[in-house]
Parts: sequence; structure tokens; C-alpha cells
Amino acid sequence: MTAALALAGVGADRTRVEVWADPTLDTNRHTVNVASSAVRASMTIDNIPSENPKTGLITALSVISLLRKRHASFVVGS
Repeated sequence: MTAALALAGVGADRTRVEVWADPTLDTNRHTVNVASSAVRASMTIDNIPSENPKTGLITALSVISLLRKRHASFVVGS
């Protein structure tokens, strides 16, 4: 996620990351904060854990979606 944010934003040298471990959460939480002279924005994503504690269900669904798109002749949306 950090690499995608750096590429879409101010670049790798100016992108800052903090990693927090919170044992009270039962989800895999990602929070993105954006601050500029024009806007302040925040987005939080809570991924539901899968049977594999090292990844969330969204990872598998994203891979399946990508593989389907590679063989699609027409794609609408993301």
C-alpha cells in the first residue's frame, strides 16, 4: 500500500509511514491521512481476516479480479 501511495502522491522520499500494532483490533486496519495546502483528508479501511492470519480476504479477491481482467475483452470500472 505504501508504494502505491508514494507513486500516486508526493513520491517515495516524501511519503511517511507509521506501523502500529494494536492487539485490541480484530481487523487489519489501514489509515491514510493526506495533508496539503488545499486539503486534509483521511480514509480508513478495515480488512476482515481470512483463515490465513498473514493476509486478508481482500488480497485473494484482488488477485482473482486481476486474473479475470487479464483475459477480458472489455472492462468497465476498476
